Amino acid sequence: MAEAASVGHAQQEYEVGLPLSNAKLAMWLFLATEIMFFAALISAYVVLRWGLPAWPEPDTVLKAWIGALNTAVLLCSSATMAFSLWAVHQGDVQKQRLFLALTVLLGLAFLGVKAYEYSEKFAHGYYPGGPGLAEIPSGPTFVSCYFTLTGFHALHVLAGLVMLSWLLIWSLLRDGGIPHAQAERVELVGLYWHFVDVVWIFLFPLLYLI
Repeated sequence: MAEAASVGHAQQEYEVGLPLSNAKLAMWLFLATEIMFFAALISAYVVLRWGLPAWPEPDTVLKAWIGALNTAVLLCSSATMAFSLWAVHQGDVQKQRLFLALTVLLGLAFLGVKAYEYSEKFAHGYYPGGPGLAEIPSGPTFVSCYFTLTGFHALHVLAGLVMLSWLLIWSLLRDGGIPHAQAERVELVGLYWHFVDVVWIFLFPLLYLI
């Protein structure tokens, strides 16, 4: 008598979803709106710049070495931000704190250099409605574009520093630092910080070199 063998087939259920978490999706959507915001500002600057017959020559009103210094500072901060995420994944508490602290310090250095540059502009009367605008070609338009673009960027750097400081304080207050399970939070802040750096890479040649 033959025994009837029944073969059971396991059914697998697949749930349709994106290959990234909700938090990361939200951050990318937020960054998309930020890209559109800065794209509008930069586009307006380009239209105004090439629509005027005269414009300040490079390295006259703005010093290229100051812009280059801030570019180097932000690029270094991107590297330390990436190393801090690597340290979280590795479970190295000392290095995650070190690199987060370095990123905060580099961000503060960027704002310090920008404050020095602003103070120079105000000292020479290069600000909206300032007495020095008559000395430079298309002075009112130029300084309005300069302070709008760099001012909004500086505000984004400040917002990034608030998030970075929160990560650093969290790591310092917890004995084991930021746990590997929470590495995505560091990654999300890193995405925002890298975006801020990329924006400056566009602003530097547009304002200081061209």
